Amino acid sequence: MDINEPRICVAGIGAIGGLLAGLLGQRYRRLSVVARGATLDTIRNQGLCLDMEGTPHVVHPAHADVTAPDEIQDIIILCGKSYHLPGLARAVAGAVGPDTVIIPVVNGIPWWFATPGMPDAAKALAHLLDPAGTLGATFARRNIMGCVAYAFAAQAATGKIVSHKKPLLMLGDITPDPAGDLKQVTTILQAAGIGVQACPDIRAALWTKLAANLATNPVSVLCPATLAQLGHDAHSASVIEAIVHETLAIGRAYGVTADMSAVDIMALIRKGPAHRTSMLQDFLAGRMLELDAIGIAPLLLASHANLPAPVIHAIVNLTRFRASTMQADGPG
Repeated sequence: MDINEPRICVAGIGAIGGLLAGLLGQRYRRLSVVARGATLDTIRNQGLCLDMEGTPHVVHPAHADVTAPDEIQDIIILCGKSYHLPGLARAVAGAVGPDTVIIPVVNGIPWWFATPGMPDAAKALAHLLDPAGTLGATFARRNIMGCVAYAFAAQAATGKIVSHKKPLLMLGDITPDPAGDLKQVTTILQAAGIGVQACPDIRAALWTKLAANLATNPVSVLCPATLAQLGHDAHSASVIEAIVHETLAIGRAYGVTADMSAVDIMALIRKGPAHRTSMLQDFLAGRMLELDAIGIAPLLLASHANLPAPVIHAIVNLTRFRASTMQADGPG
């Protein structure tokens, strides 16, 4: 891998994918993007615009199409909801080589999470998160670099991304024999202005983010409010805190201890910006909610461990009902 001019593909140009592609495109000439529809047309004709902390930049990727370039990539970054990933995998399959680093930037529990020590749970997660086996067949586990992303970005218009803070990617190997070099990848991303933190236990970092997401995203759909409002109201905060505790208990049942305590996670939530969660944004736009990876997967793990999670059950079920009413009535 040429760390000065790596071949990087960002697949999925929503808010986060556009943010990462916009930063990478300012530094590297061999950036390619996978997009579709009006977003793809805009990038091809006008470029991808990133307004970062009030300063706009327009980048023109070397390749923009519905599939990755017909050339093996050094790094492929997958940016999308969990239900988008099989389609993204098919779109980049031809660009995956034996040493390609795959970085899935997703919320919730990813398809690669289960370890050989949890066979029943692994089967359940695979059936839910990779039902056709597309992800497992396309990406070898040693090629996957686990990722937990902390980024606040919005799609202001087609092909235009706005962000007021540098993104942070927490990265870590998920197998003892990784194909990629974590230090090299860190150097490449940091040179483009992307914050990176290497994690010796990426599952611990993932579980912290899951606890925060599961505690706030579904609640925000039921009680439309920003993170700051949810975290500071005593009524909503009591429900959120109960979900955090239940989520941490599920992780411990599988040998995963979050790298933050419940107290620290609640403090993090209370410091949240006046920003709508991604699930609330999807709900208001009439889009499918990412409940499988964020809510249903943890409940599956709880069930296999015979662990009660009554508050998570109640909130997830109510959110599923709320989403069904939106689908029936339409947004607005």
